[in-house]
Amino acid sequence: REDFYLERTKLDYFNKEEFGSNLNIYDKSIFTGLSLYDDVQDLLLGNHEQRKLVKDFEEFLSRTFFQNKKITIIPRLKEKDVYINIEGEKEDRPIYNLGEGVQAIIILTYPLFFNKGKNLKIYIEEPDVYLHPGFQRILIETLLKTKGFEEFQYFFTTHSNHFLDMTLDYKEISVYKFTKEEQQFHIHNIDNPDITLLEHLGVKNSSVFLTNCTIWVEGITDRIYIRKYLELYQESLLDTEKKYFEDVHYSFVEYGGNNITHWSFLDKEDHPINVEKLCGKLFLITDDDGVEDTTKKGIRLQDLKKALGNRYYRLKAREIENLLTDKIILETVKNLEIEKNRDNIKYKSNYSYSDELKIGDFILNNILGIKQKSNYKKNGTINIKVPFAQSAVEQLKLFHQLGKEGQDLTKKIYNFIKENN
Repeated sequence: REDFYLERTKLDYFNKEEFGSNLNIYDKSIFTGLSLYDDVQDLLLGNHEQRKLVKDFEEFLSRTFFQNKKITIIPRLKEKDVYINIEGEKEDRPIYNLGEGVQAIIILTYPLFFNKGKNLKIYIEEPDVYLHPGFQRILIETLLKTKGFEEFQYFFTTHSNHFLDMTLDYKEISVYKFTKEEQQFHIHNIDNPDITLLEHLGVKNSSVFLTNCTIWVEGITDRIYIRKYLELYQESLLDTEKKYFEDVHYSFVEYGGNNITHWSFLDKEDHPINVEKLCGKLFLITDDDGVEDTTKKGIRLQDLKKALGNRYYRLKAREIENLLTDKIILETVKNLEIEKNRDNIKYKSNYSYSDELKIGDFILNNILGIKQKSNYKKNGTINIKVPFAQSAVEQLKLFHQLGKEGQDLTKKIYNFIKENN
């Protein structure tokens, strides 16, 4: 059957005068989703390897998007449509009855999955259309982390403020703003998407989708670590355990340290911000910072515990970086050093590690071979907190690599999310 979207795309993007008779070579490079029925049918009627590709794609969808429920893709001959069987449901459903978001996920990932291992440039127009913000994050993580996708380079056009928010979390992503001035388009590289870019997109507060609960952290580095810890913990769980997704089941809030006094759960101001009306149930995490209970900050931390009870966690370690084990700290420092011979970077033979130490001082006083010492010279802490966090989470592959407190905190957060979903 004729793919009108394909013909329209060729007409709009490929000049016939320029490409001439070669225009049809792009038919296999443009995927609109309308050929899905024929593609799946051809594979299922093909050889063993082709049939296995379909099975592998079903397992990929199950694992990535459907909470490990078994998925079966069925190209029905009589209806000439693709039907999907989802484990636990009584009947097969035509793909067009699954919901626009699920359809979009299948269509977006199908051509990528069947070209794994290739070196490709992939252009996707408005991938955020029909996708819940949580699915948008899952899509980004799938594109960046799926084995076999390493040589893919993606180009998106989007108006999604949620995609823009996610760019802060992944160093592999660059953002560009296009503006038209008179008869020219101007391209601006945006290093850190800010409010002006959101205003350019026409984003309003009502654009934000509220989740059932929020995790409150001091800043972006806390968010980087805890997101990774939750990912590793959920990967360690049995398939029967439910998995929870950021921006679907929970969201992060960065409260900015001392700004915590402005919220209603402390009630220290005449007109505090009513947190319950803003975001419902919350779980709050603060650093210990080595403060005494009798100090102003120490008293405030005790007040938070009284106000929030089990929904409050004060780190036993000095700050979030101290939850890393000494082994992960060393590997992170090695990864950040320009020095080619990283084997020279190692601990002193008599070093000792405590989660109460200022992490920057610990690194400088106990690790040999560091050339970029200015990275760790900010009042005893780390001067490059975000790059350090991004590098540290790259070293973490399994949940048991976390120290005891990191594991305990992650389980508390997971159980909080579970209780509120």
